[in-house]
Amino acid sequence: MNRFFHILTLSILLTLPLCAQNGNWEVVGFTTRGLSGGQALVVDSVIYVVGGYSDSVQAAVDWIRTFEPTTGKYTLVGRMKKRRAFHSAVALGKKIYYAGGEYYNTREANGTIEVFDTETKTTVFLDSNKTFNRYLMASTLIDSSIYFIGGDPYQSSPHGGTNYPYIIQYSISEKRITYQYTAQFSNQNLREGQMIAVNGPNIYIFGGEYNTILSHIYRFNYETRQLIKLSSNLLIPRTNGRAFKLPNSLQVLIYGGFNESSFALSSVEQYTLVDSMSISARAMNPLNYRRRNFMSLHYKEALYIWGGTNEYGQFVKSIERLQMPTTSLNEDEISGPEGFILYQNYPNPFGASAGRNHDITNISFYLPAESSVSLRIYNILGEEVSAPVDGLHGAGYHTLQFDGSGLPAGIYFCRMIASPSDNSSGKTRFDKTNKMIIR
Repeated sequence: MNRFFHILTLSILLTLPLCAQNGNWEVVGFTTRGLSGGQALVVDSVIYVVGGYSDSVQAAVDWIRTFEPTTGKYTLVGRMKKRRAFHSAVALGKKIYYAGGEYYNTREANGTIEVFDTETKTTVFLDSNKTFNRYLMASTLIDSSIYFIGGDPYQSSPHGGTNYPYIIQYSISEKRITYQYTAQFSNQNLREGQMIAVNGPNIYIFGGEYNTILSHIYRFNYETRQLIKLSSNLLIPRTNGRAFKLPNSLQVLIYGGFNESSFALSSVEQYTLVDSMSISARAMNPLNYRRRNFMSLHYKEALYIWGGTNEYGQFVKSIERLQMPTTSLNEDEISGPEGFILYQNYPNPFGASAGRNHDITNISFYLPAESSVSLRIYNILGEEVSAPVDGLHGAGYHTLQFDGSGLPAGIYFCRMIASPSDNSSGKTRFDKTNKMIIR
């Protein structure tokens, strides 16, 4: 056993958990039954969960329930006119508006928009338009208008799937569509399962699916009505996850979902909206459970997630919570960390026995300046088994996918050595090692 292994062991013992200063996701409880594809909203400090696919009836439901995340208890308070799952919902005042979705794979809600009054506990039809015959739409409320984005249209849509409006602005007060945007995608079809976050007049649109899982990031300005594809991409392709903009900051978290490599994700990515055209990204602490099509919202200074299904299609009943920071980002945080960073790989552990299609793990690092970077993978004996990075890389965040399918199960070490190409930057040589586990 050589000297480098002893150095590796000491380095691991001295290494702190990833992003400990930002907190970890904690499991705070469990639900008694599983739910996937529902919508969760807060009205008057009460969480409402609308619809979804329930494991108790093995179908989409018309339930409108309150939910207490500390106990995992649901309480039925009303019913929808149509059963829905994978639909869209927003809250305005004391009312909840929802549209789209599907009933049992093939049945649809006939383009109806419904409204539930949380005071009277009554549900009525607000409007009907077959443009809303789609599911897995993203939606957000801006002023008194709902913006619907993407979604998978049914064959009965009036557009037949061709030149179908990608973005729809629906005025609640006027009960009509006031604006439609048809995106000029290369295949003239929509994206479904996208994740969105709003900052100022801009709606940022992340990932989604059409034929393949996407890593694209778009920005739609609802004042100028321009859709622009940003040069930045997600760290990994992702759909059917969630996006959340942290209060009083320029940070957006993207978490959960799935892609071709994993039928359910636990990874979390943080994006900083430096300006309307610029985004920086880094990997964050992962969720405790892989999940897709789950419920999530901000409630009492914390971000909660629950429900959804895992990589085996099983309902996830755990409730996770991430405490939110109480202050906004300062200028240094927006521009990035001051020094080099090698983030913990995710998922970790990884490998065939860790779950279906989990031979791939993501390794991310940050460079404060253009640097010469060497990244090596070693086994427990200190023998080099892979050299995925060796060369000059620009400043900023970088992510690579490491395939461990050809390696036996066991403990491995990822060592990164980096030095700025310009010695005048004042940055010293960086040398760090992280522990990886293949199962």
